[in-house]
Amino acid sequence: MVALQGGGVSSTEVWKRLWKLDVPGKIKIFGWRALLGLIPCRAILANRHISNVSGCPVCQNGAEDIRHIIFTCDRARAVWRLLGMWEKIEQLLGTDRSGSIILEESIRRGEQIQALGVGFPELILTGGWYLWWERRQRVHGESTQRPSRSGLSIATLTKNYKLAAKRVSQLEKVGENHRKMW
Repeated sequence: MVALQGGGVSSTEVWKRLWKLDVPGKIKIFGWRALLGLIPCRAILANRHISNVSGCPVCQNGAEDIRHIIFTCDRARAVWRLLGMWEKIEQLLGTDRSGSIILEESIRRGEQIQALGVGFPELILTGGWYLWWERRQRVHGESTQRPSRSGLSIATLTKNYKLAAKRVSQLEKVGENHRKMW
């Protein structure tokens, strides 16, 4: 594995797994940008002299970087706890790693969450994208849901997309079999 500028990764295995995950394209693109360290959060913008504010607009605790937005912001922690994922995330946070490396590790491991019937990488990426989307809402003066509602939304989005993708795959197989008969 070779680290890229911005804290990203270049592991071919991780990229292949990312593009094969059962999540919508916009969430894959979010994951791709996060892995490359290209999410325009305040700490990154301040580092590049684009902004002089680096604090988190959601919890006002600490610098807003990818790790903070997705994993260590007070709101993110509350959502991950409600989803029952905090212990797994805490293990990944155990060493001093960037948010990009934590995402990479969750994709690389590819664990399944039996209780929810979804993959850990899918849940983490969908959750990360959702937390980023809610952060954007808050920055622009819009209201956001309670963490419990956000957790439910993340679980539902992840599960429904997986079910829809499975259904499409089944329909494609039926169509192929039908064409073979004719």
